[in-house]
Amino acid sequence: MTETNTNHLSWDEWDELHNPPPAVTDFDRVVERAVSRRGFLGVLALGSAAVAMGSVGNLLSSTSAQAQEAASRFPFKPIPIATDATVHVPEG
Repeated sequence: MTETNTNHLSWDEWDELHNPPPAVTDFDRVVERAVSRRGFLGVLALGSAAVAMGSVGNLLSSTSAQAQEAASRFPFKPIPIATDATVHVPEG
């Protein structure tokens, strides 16, 4: 048996020397199960369904109606974008 000089070890190295981590952790098992073929296909199907539902939702919504509703909530005329150092506020 060889002795290891522990004077130059960092705390993490010393801890791993005296308390070595397991080769396979619970997290590794969960990831392995999730990345299995069935898990991958399930995630793929769920992602595809979410994209399809998002696309249908966007097609059904009316952007102009949303813009008109948002404009009616504010009783002032919007101002253009300004990049100078002064504070700009709309009238009203």
